[in-house]
Amino acid sequence: MIRRLIKRVVITGVGTRAAGHAVDAFKRRGWLVVGADKEFHPQHVNQFYIVSRGDHPGFVDELLMLVGRERTTLLVPTRDVEWLPIARRSQDFRRLGAAVFIPEPVIVEDIVSTRQMTSLLRRAGIDVWESAVFPPPPMHGVQWFEVTVCRDGRMPYESFVCAVHELDVGDPASAPRVERRKGEPEVEELAVRTAQAFGLPGPSTVHLRRDADGRLAVARVALTPCEYAPLTDDVLDAFLALWERVQPP
Repeated sequence: MIRRLIKRVVITGVGTRAAGHAVDAFKRRGWLVVGADKEFHPQHVNQFYIVSRGDHPGFVDELLMLVGRERTTLLVPTRDVEWLPIARRSQDFRRLGAAVFIPEPVIVEDIVSTRQMTSLLRRAGIDVWESAVFPPPPMHGVQWFEVTVCRDGRMPYESFVCAVHELDVGDPASAPRVERRKGEPEVEELAVRTAQAFGLPGPSTVHLRRDADGRLAVARVALTPCEYAPLTDDVLDAFLALWERVQPP
């Protein structure tokens, strides 16, 4: 009963912008946030652990140790280098009682490889904008969107919640400015189709490009609940409903 009353989440990479947004959102809901990163970033979390980089052989064992010690019930990784090792051992986290909404390793490999991601999405009839740089330099007449997509755990059938933010990349040397956009059904539809193409089980971030002629294309997919834009309350509600679904009675 005590464990259910005190809700703990481990968020990795807490020195990143994406993790900072996630920390803020969970703390607003009264969760105890345990941060983990390869350097000391304790200022906005309730507890902090230094862990190895995600590509270090001991990273997952370190993370399992702190998840068990803190009795956490949810793990939210935010660095791309962490997704694959965590996916490979997701059952170990679940045995400790921590939910992990990361897809199977083969799907993670498709997402982190630009070539494989492009091939899979094009087979699904989705246009892809290929570039080695994101965010890109300013381009006349081009709009950029960050869309957080999450399956809605409150619904008995497959349904999604989306938060659309437009990115202003006027200064490539600094982080884009963000502004939430309503009334973008085509943007939302493409982001949902992208999440469905990969069969993503939890929240993800899809970056889209819209040309001057209105053509939309996927630029990037990330297995984080947010990146440049904040984690909005409606997406967090859908995410926490998914978490509730997998909790023991």
